[in-house]
Amino acid sequence: MPNGSIASALGCGTAVPMGGGPPEDPRKPAVSLRRFPASVDTQGVRRLHPLPLGALLLACLLPGAAGATSFAVHQLVVDTGSSPTGEVQSATQAVDIMTGDYNPGDYVFSDDITTTALLIDYAGGQSGLFTVDNPWPNGDGTGATEQFAVRVQAQLLIPAGTWTIAFGGDDGGALSLFGIGSFLTEFNTDGDAGLDQSIFYDSPRAYDTTAGSFQLLAPTTVFLDAYFFENDGADAFEIMIAPGQNFTVDSTNFSLLGDGVLGWAVTAPEPSSGVLFGAGVALLAWRRRRR
Repeated sequence: MPNGSIASALGCGTAVPMGGGPPEDPRKPAVSLRRFPASVDTQGVRRLHPLPLGALLLACLLPGAAGATSFAVHQLVVDTGSSPTGEVQSATQAVDIMTGDYNPGDYVFSDDITTTALLIDYAGGQSGLFTVDNPWPNGDGTGATEQFAVRVQAQLLIPAGTWTIAFGGDDGGALSLFGIGSFLTEFNTDGDAGLDQSIFYDSPRAYDTTAGSFQLLAPTTVFLDAYFFENDGADAFEIMIAPGQNFTVDSTNFSLLGDGVLGWAVTAPEPSSGVLFGAGVALLAWRRRRR
C-alpha cells in the first residue's frame, strides 16, 4: 500500500489538489500532507513520495497548524537535598527523568521550565564548539546550577542526501532521529545499543561530541528527540549538523542546527501534540532493548 493510502487509512488526511482545501471528511484531523515531499501528477493531485512508515505514523499525530520555527526545550533541575535518588549521573537517568519513568517520590525538582530555542547552544561556565552560549532555560549561564536534565524536541524536514548530526555535551546525552531508518555509522558513543535511530553517550564527561551519519533518498520528515544531563561542574550542550559523512566535529565543518541551516527545516511540536507521546514511547522501547 503506498504511503498516501496508509495516511488515508489512518485518518491522517488525503491527497489534495494544489489549490489546497479541506480533507474529504471534515471529521478527520486537518494534517496537511504538504509537510511531506510530494509531486503533482497529470491531474494536478499531490502524491506523496515514499517515506519511512515510522515517520508517517509520527506525522499523523501532528496537529494541523505548524509550530514555530524553533525547538521545544524542557529542563528539570533536581533538588538533591530533598530527592531520595540524589544525583543525575547518566543519560539513561536523564531519559527516565524527562519521560517520567521513575517511581513517585524518587525526585523533587527545584526548577521545571518549558521554553523554545532557535538554536541549541547552552552553556554554563564554559563554551562548547560554538560561542552562542545561551543561558539554560532556568536563566543560569554561570554553571552554578547542578544536577539537571534537558529534553529537546523538534520536527525536521531534511533534504535528500548523506548527513551527519552530532551533539556536544558536558556531561553526556542521547539523540534520536525517528524516521531516518538507521544511522549508518556512529562516532564516540558510550552505552549505545548499536546502529539504530539513536546515538547515546551514557557517562559523565568533559565536553566532547557524539555523532552519527545517515542517508535519505528523498526529503523526509523526521522527529528529533534529544536529552542532556549535567552532574556537576561547568556544562554545555549543542546540536549541530554537517553535509556528508563527517566525524571531524568542529565549528569549521559543522553548523549549529536551526531552521534554514543547510536546507533543513525546524518546527517545534506543540506541547499538546500526540507526537510527543509517540516519540516517547518509541524511545522507551529503544531503551528497553538496551537493557
